[in-house]
Amino acid sequence: MRMGRLPAAIGALAVAAVGLTGCRSFTAADTASGAADTSSGAAATASGAAATSAPTASTAPSAVGIPSGPAYYTSPEPSSVASDPPAPTPPPTGASVFVTYAQWDTAAAAVELAGYLSGAEETDGECTLALSKGPLHVSTTAPATPDATSTSCGQLSVAGSRLAPGTWTAVLSYRSRRTAGSSDPVEVTVP
Repeated sequence: MRMGRLPAAIGALAVAAVGLTGCRSFTAADTASGAADTSSGAAATASGAAATSAPTASTAPSAVGIPSGPAYYTSPEPSSVASDPPAPTPPPTGASVFVTYAQWDTAAAAVELAGYLSGAEETDGECTLALSKGPLHVSTTAPATPDATSTSCGQLSVAGSRLAPGTWTAVLSYRSRRTAGSSDPVEVTVP
């Protein structure tokens, strides 16, 4: 009778050993590589001997048999994140630009013009003086400066050496990220 129980016990042990080969102990290294350590426990149980080796960093059991590692059954970080496209920049709104004076300055030998943007105090705009005479076009640009209730273009100047004698049409333009506008054209005579 005793002999009949031994083969049954060995058979049960073999079934248990086969069942344990599917058990895995996860570690931080296993989580990073995607593999699991199956070297401890299963082989020792299959041979009938108890595993007595000291635990190592990769095979150390965790508390209450819960796999160890930085996260339990986590998915990898996404390689890209969905996001809304950037909001389109609205086109600059119309602005009232005025010329305060436009003239030929004999002492400076240049066309000088000054003006401002009405009703807005902005720090990121620029002013452009554009002079044209038939097919000829000359321009200069300067940063605008905020004033008490407006944005000043200050004085812009174009040297007479860049201009042919005659009547030129001058237009003062202002542009920032939010605002854009141009003055009415004015005439300036270059001697």
